Amino acid sequence: MNFLSLNNISFNYPFDLIAGIFLFLILIFSSLLISKKIILINDIYLNYLSSFVILISSLSIVFYLISLIGFNYNSLRFFLWSISIILPIFYFNEVKELIIIVYKFLRNNSFISLIFLSFFFISLLPSLDADTLDYHLGIGLDIIREGKLNNRQDWLHFRLAGAGEYINLIGLIFGSKNFGQIIQFSSLLILFFSLKSVLGNKNQNKIFYYLIFSSPILIILIFSQKYQLLGSSLIFFSFVLLHKFSTNPKRNTLTLIIFSTLFLTTLKHSFIIPGLILLILTLYFSKIKNHLI
Repeated sequence: MNFLSLNNISFNYPFDLIAGIFLFLILIFSSLLISKKIILINDIYLNYLSSFVILISSLSIVFYLISLIGFNYNSLRFFLWSISIILPIFYFNEVKELIIIVYKFLRNNSFISLIFLSFFFISLLPSLDADTLDYHLGIGLDIIREGKLNNRQDWLHFRLAGAGEYINLIGLIFGSKNFGQIIQFSSLLILFFSLKSVLGNKNQNKIFYYLIFSSPILIILIFSQKYQLLGSSLIFFSFVLLHKFSTNPKRNTLTLIIFSTLFLTTLKHSFIIPGLILLILTLYFSKIKNHLI
C-alpha cells in the first residue's frame, strides 16, 4: 500500500498557503460571476452569498461523486489549476471590478477590515487540533492515496465524514493544507453580509462590536477544519432568508432556504436538529404564504 503524508500531496510552505489563498479567491470570483448572471434574490448581499453557498456545496457533491468513480489526483490537480488560471484571464474586466470592490470595502470599513485580516492570518496557521489531523484531512488523504473512496470499517471516525471532508479534499488536490480553515474564515463573510442585509449601512458599528466580543470563540472555530463555524453561519443565513421570505414571499427565496438547510445538515450530524427546526419554520411560513406546494 502506498502510504502518503500531507507533505507528499500538498505543496511545500509557503506555496501551499499561496495555493489555498488562490483557490479561495477563485471561489470568491466565481461567486461574483454567478451572482451577476443569475439573480436569485433581490438583495445584492444575499444574492452574492447565495451564489457562494451554492458553489461550495455543489463542489462538495461533485468531488464526492468523483471520489466514488476514482481519479488520478495529479491529473485532477492539473485540470483545477488550468481552470483557475484561465478563468481570471477570460474575465479580466470582472477581475478589475472585484479588486475595486475589495479596495473600497477595505477603505470604507478600516476597523472591520483589520479584524477580518487578523482572522484571515489565523486561518493560515498550521492545523493542530486532533480531529482535523485525524479525519477532517485524513479522509481526503485516504481518498487520494487509494484513488477513490473506500468503506473503511477499521476507522471509527470515517463514519463521521460529511460534505466538509470533500471541501477539504478539493484543497488537498489543489495543493493546500489550509483550504478548510480559509473556508472557515469565509463563514465570517457570510455572517457579516447577512448582518449587513438585516441591519443596513447605518448600523456598521454593531457589526464591529459583534466581531470584537465574539473573537475568542471565532478564533477557536477558524483554527480548525471542522465546519462548525460554516454550519453556524448557514443557520444564521437561512434565518435571514426566512425573514426575507416572511415579508416578501418569493419562490427563489424559499428554494435557497431549503438548499442551505440541506447543505447545512450534510456538514455535521449535530446540525440535523437546527436543520429540522429551520425545515419546520419553512413549512409554516410556506403554508401561511401559500407556497407550501
